[in-house]
Amino acid sequence: MNSLFKDLRYGLHMMVKQPGFTAVAVLTLALGIGANSAIFSIVNSLLLNPLPYRDSGRLAIIWSHSPGANVDKDWPSPGQFEAIKANSTVFEDIAIVHGRSLNVGGLSNPTRAGAIAASSNLLPLLGVKPLLGRLFLPEEDDTPDNPHTVILSNTFWRREFGGREDVLQNTFLLNGEKYEIVGVLPAEFSLGYEVVPTVSSIQEPDVFLPLPLSAKQKQEQGDENYNLLARLKPGASIAQAQSELDIATKRLAEQFPDSYPASRRF
Repeated sequence: MNSLFKDLRYGLHMMVKQPGFTAVAVLTLALGIGANSAIFSIVNSLLLNPLPYRDSGRLAIIWSHSPGANVDKDWPSPGQFEAIKANSTVFEDIAIVHGRSLNVGGLSNPTRAGAIAASSNLLPLLGVKPLLGRLFLPEEDDTPDNPHTVILSNTFWRREFGGREDVLQNTFLLNGEKYEIVGVLPAEFSLGYEVVPTVSSIQEPDVFLPLPLSAKQKQEQGDENYNLLARLKPGASIAQAQSELDIATKRLAEQFPDSYPASRRF
């Protein structure tokens, strides 16, 4: 202890004697601690904490890419979604998603809302249960002329409707069209851009809409503005999924040779 006190006194004496060196040393130490904290924060959020969805380790995003055209990631089309889904053996489920920004009317103040329009299986695929009301029904995928329905994020519900539990069956306008509220999502649910990177860059959706696709849209190969979120079957690997997607690419190339050059794949 006596030796330690001597070392401390000597250190303090030198710090007072050389204040410039002391300031640099303290700053360097502070930056080092700060950098380690920042790195741990990134690692903690991206690696240590799994995504807050059911069996998140089996979730995958399907991208289209064309190495020959230097396109590493491109959004698929409804026609590609239908082709992949029709011949899938390794995916438990595949959902199609489209992001858009909409004008909101019929409330106290006009505003904008980030919207996710998706097939009815998206929220069940993620293991989401509504806080109020219901999720979308399968029949809402197939008929574009169905009455418009909307599910609210918890944040939008509290901000625009004051968290009222009698919000169901209320209506408001999205891009001038009337939508009926059929559900509200729980506060802990989030589906940000880092999970579903929509072409319209919706950072955090305010509302969820059905995505009914007509027979013509389901054949559309060129409308590449959609996300495909999939869940692998238990025991299926990414390598198996990629092999299956390669087969889907080959079939599409045979069917639509002008749209799928040799360099194109999923």
